[in-house]
Amino acid sequence: MLMTGELTRPDTNFKRAPWPKLLALYAKPAYRAKSKQQLIALLKSQMADAEKKFRKAGDLALLQTLERFDGKEGTKFAWMHHGIAQEMYHRGQLATYERLMGIEPALTRLIRGG
Repeated sequence: MLMTGELTRPDTNFKRAPWPKLLALYAKPAYRAKSKQQLIALLKSQMADAEKKFRKAGDLALLQTLERFDGKEGTKFAWMHHGIAQEMYHRGQLATYERLMGIEPALTRLIRGG
């Protein structure tokens, strides 16, 4: 939600508010989800909303530059790629924890057909 909200703004600025406040601004809907079904519905609606916003912003918008958290300049597209990579990093952590607990990760089950 934060990635969509900020990267589709013409004036992306990750420093416009302290990180916890900026994150809280976008996370409000997630905190309202109280069940698995509500969370799944939220994820589906957020994906549909993200697609609409990115399509409306257009390809050229992602080539615009922004100031990264380290103060360097980069494109919005590069920051989106970083965000995706960060999610995959955490996904790997969760899979490792599952295996250490004797649980087969969901993606492994899906690939295996289970």
